[in-house]
Amino acid sequence: EGELRERVAAAEPPERRLAALAAVDAVLLQALTLDGARYATPYNFVRALRRRVIKVPAALQRDAVQLLTVHGAKGLEAQVVFVMDADPELKAPDTATLLVDWPVESAYPRHCAFVYAHSQCPPSLEPVLERELAARQREELNGLYVAMTRARRLLVFSATEPHRPALRASWWERVVAHAQPMPAHLAHGDRRAPLPAADAVVLHVLPRWQHVPQQLPLVLAAEDDAHSRLGQAVHRALEWISAAPRDGGADIELHSRAAAAEFAVDGHEVARLAGRIWRSPACARFFAGPGLRWAGNEVPVSDAGEVLRIDRLVDLDEAGQRCWWVLDYKLQHAPDSLPAYRDQLQRYRRAVQALQPAQPVRCAFITGAGELIEIP
Repeated sequence: EGELRERVAAAEPPERRLAALAAVDAVLLQALTLDGARYATPYNFVRALRRRVIKVPAALQRDAVQLLTVHGAKGLEAQVVFVMDADPELKAPDTATLLVDWPVESAYPRHCAFVYAHSQCPPSLEPVLERELAARQREELNGLYVAMTRARRLLVFSATEPHRPALRASWWERVVAHAQPMPAHLAHGDRRAPLPAADAVVLHVLPRWQHVPQQLPLVLAAEDDAHSRLGQAVHRALEWISAAPRDGGADIELHSRAAAAEFAVDGHEVARLAGRIWRSPACARFFAGPGLRWAGNEVPVSDAGEVLRIDRLVDLDEAGQRCWWVLDYKLQHAPDSLPAYRDQLQRYRRAVQALQPAQPVRCAFITGAGELIEIP
């Protein structure tokens, strides 16, 4: 609504415009994929976003100069290619190297030794060192071949004369005898030539959202806001704990405090409820253990054209038989007594059953007391 992309495109110079728009799009993409888009308020979204790193893909501009390493240019071609610094300064001599002589037909290495300096190589390892240096020279020539074969029409080499001559022929010395000097008017550029006009940027504008949201049953929409935020915080803490590489017990307090700050609720209450559920004998198998084949949080499923999100979906191995469990967190006592909650959970179960018709699917509520209430 603030026309951000249009304003960025108008403010940035042409050479930086695509990269700036790519950065904006990266944030938007992160917003759409951040934990199932559960953070509906800007405050919660920004706090969740700060815990992650946004990767901005490099904007590919085909009419711009691309700076690449030789290895990064493999498989690419261009009309004109510049190979820069083709006669580099001599590097400091190697002070140490690892020599491994392991022929393909041998079951084990014939030699494996650390050499402090090439000049102090033991006589017994000199043949191995010579083969190692020959292999490096071959790789250097392979790199030159890759660099030269990237150009379709014109290949330009550039170099600065080094202070010390190299021990071996550089790329410049290998090609200079076969090349032609660049004409002076091309080397220095034609400063009288006008700058090319910047191409116009066409931004596609999405139509305004006209969808009327579906009205939920009154019993679900009238939940107390503070109680709802507490339930979301407990759900979030359990999600983080179950995803931890350790058993999760030591992380309950840490993740509960972070989740409580996320939803502005009491951290001690979140830790108490999350710990009670995590340590409950009835619920423990849904978070860890040898029978846990797969588990997901905020799992989207489709039913009658509508996307539903299941709090936790678990694939369990029960006595050698695969069984799916649809779990819904409800902190209050006896959630099964509310018909709206029961109907909603049964709808989740039917959606999963449609995806797994040959396997049993069960559903249950998990309460704040750590109870597991299965709905038949």
